[in-house]
Amino acid sequence: MKKLILLTLLIFVGVSLSAQDLPEIVYLKNGNLIRGEIIQIIPDKSLEIRSKDGKVYVYDMDEVLSIEKNAAAAPPRRCNDRRTSSGHYGRHAEEFSEPMYSSNEYSLHEGYRGMFDLGYSVSVDVAELNRLEFTTSHGYQFNPYLFLGVGGGVSFYHGNDSESTVSFPIFINPRIDFNTGKISPFIDLKGGYTLGEDVEGLYLSPSIGARCAITTGTAINFSMGYTLQQLEVPVLNEYGRKIDSSHPNIGAITIKIGFDF
Repeated sequence: MKKLILLTLLIFVGVSLSAQDLPEIVYLKNGNLIRGEIIQIIPDKSLEIRSKDGKVYVYDMDEVLSIEKNAAAAPPRRCNDRRTSSGHYGRHAEEFSEPMYSSNEYSLHEGYRGMFDLGYSVSVDVAELNRLEFTTSHGYQFNPYLFLGVGGGVSFYHGNDSESTVSFPIFINPRIDFNTGKISPFIDLKGGYTLGEDVEGLYLSPSIGARCAITTGTAINFSMGYTLQQLEVPVLNEYGRKIDSSHPNIGAITIKIGFDF
């Protein structure tokens, strides 16, 4: 009888300890979940969890739908969930995938994003027109890697044999950041049109660079690229009348430093 009682107690303790070792499940509002050990929760700010493979993820609390202690527990019922074949509302934990994107304190989050860039361009084409350029872009960050925005700027031209002039580029600005670490390489493209009294025409400025995160959501950017800037130059006949137009390029190698938030 004593052996039976002892065996029962051992089984009870073993089951209890096993239940305590079950990982937490963090359900995200985007439909994903991550299972693991919660390392830290900062109320109304962030949650940090280590997954079963040792990776550490950090999420803003407004990304979190719920937290479960028991891996077998079903997620809370939501109005748009359908009843599963097993009769439970919501999806089973096995039906959730691991987070689509890894996240940390330097990750870019979905939402508004703004950028400011200051650059200097050295002319390499037809005209010797170097320029100082300031641009700004504002748009939407779709995930930690993809941004799409619109922007504009001002360019101050100067050259050895020409007078100074000013132009105003306007453009669409897609950008890809390649990782979510403190230093992330990126590809940036600005494409549009430049308006100005002396400089007017197609504007295209691809560049590659590195984003160096300062804090969550802010960073300094360094980049280098090429700026294609076409001019629309009228072709006149011997009587001074416009009969055609040419489009010479005053392209330049551009180096930029910027800030994004």
